Amino acid sequence: NGLDCRRENLRMATGTQNQANGPSRGGTSDFRGVAWHKSHKKWRAYIQCGRKWKHLGYFASEDEAARAYDDAAAELFGEFAAPNFQETLT
Repeated sequence: NGLDCRRENLRMATGTQNQANGPSRGGTSDFRGVAWHKSHKKWRAYIQCGRKWKHLGYFASEDEAARAYDDAAAELFGEFAAPNFQETLT
């Protein structure tokens, strides 16, 4: 429960790890790490780790791109990942 801030519900995290949970802002997709690429006419998945952006590929559907982002986020950030789909957490 994100609103239950008792000590036993908190976890240790660096500032960078904590910021990985931030909201997605604007863009052409409702999913985090996904955008429409006009010239390829496909959905592009990308993720930022540190100060570097990593291109994850182009996909025919928005859902496929969002799942690619989720896989990369789980690999890079582990328990601190903020996936698009909750089943990615399990």
